[in-house]
Amino acid sequence: MEHEAVHAFAAGYEGTRAIRTWQERMKVLEQAGLIKTIDVGNQKYKYVAIIHPTTAIQKLRDAKKVSDKWWNAYIALKVQTREATHEERQKKIASARKVVPIVPSAVKIPVPKKSQSK
Repeated sequence: MEHEAVHAFAAGYEGTRAIRTWQERMKVLEQAGLIKTIDVGNQKYKYVAIIHPTTAIQKLRDAKKVSDKWWNAYIALKVQTREATHEERQKKIASARKVVPIVPSAVKIPVPKKSQSK
């Protein structure tokens, strides 16, 4: 994030407390597990990663911060939209191929030979 003031304004906050109010809301999102952040220098929210909603909501449910009524509505919506469950996402992630880094010095690219036409 380049400038927190720009994000605060885009979120609808204006005036002398705009950045502070926006930072307070960002802190709530971070505490809820919906985002992860890295601060750089005086900028608290320089880097922000959004956590996949299914993962974040499952963690909130495991921490007993989601009521049964809300959870049931959420599960019903997931079934209706055919969205993968947390367990299905975890299986897919585990079965995904692992990326093997290629060491540039180990890669040999064949160089075509010049043809000797007369």
